[in-house]
Amino acid sequence: MSKGESPGAAELTFPGDGEMARRMRAYPWASSPLGEPRDWPASLRTACRICLTSRFPMIVWWGERLYMFYNDAYLPLLGDKHPGLMRPGEQVWTEIWPTIGPMLDSVLHTGQATWSEDLLLPMSRHGYWEETYWTYSYSPLHDDDRARGVHGGAGDHRGGGRPAPARRASGPRRPGRAGAQRGRGVRPGHPGPRTGPGGGPVRRRLSART
Repeated sequence: MSKGESPGAAELTFPGDGEMARRMRAYPWASSPLGEPRDWPASLRTACRICLTSRFPMIVWWGERLYMFYNDAYLPLLGDKHPGLMRPGEQVWTEIWPTIGPMLDSVLHTGQATWSEDLLLPMSRHGYWEETYWTYSYSPLHDDDRARGVHGGAGDHRGGGRPAPARRASGPRRPGRAGAQRGRGVRPGHPGPRTGPGGGPVRRRLSART
């Protein structure tokens, strides 16, 4: 954009100089299923601005296929699943989709938000399986009279928002499902943070950053 030129739809919708803002501005939207940002519903453009200007890990899922938009703070949560911009959520979060997919679908079709606390989500995002615990909420993004997308904020509630420990697992376990229908996860019993599957020390990783 030259000096004195008014900012275009991409600059207004994707503000900032972070990695994800740059990726979104450079994305070939004209050939995408969503088309040019100037033609998007106001709710999607606003959600993207809020997401990109927040320092808290945030994600926007849009449409029936739940295309993903997220900010720089969300990058550590994705690990090697990044980049996932404009990919359907099921293709990115494949191993946890049986848990989060129904939650997102419920928000889209009922317009009711979910809340999950300390929910066990085993995942592979660094080349090995981890047992990670998440606290997050999914809220509807409305376009006129119905929900068209979902807005999510992810983090850990322990220690006032500090990074949550994640136990390296020897293989996948079933995600925490207690209370999944009402959007609340209950952390199941597990060995103490200093004990691994074989009784030895546990390698710890971060599951969230703020």
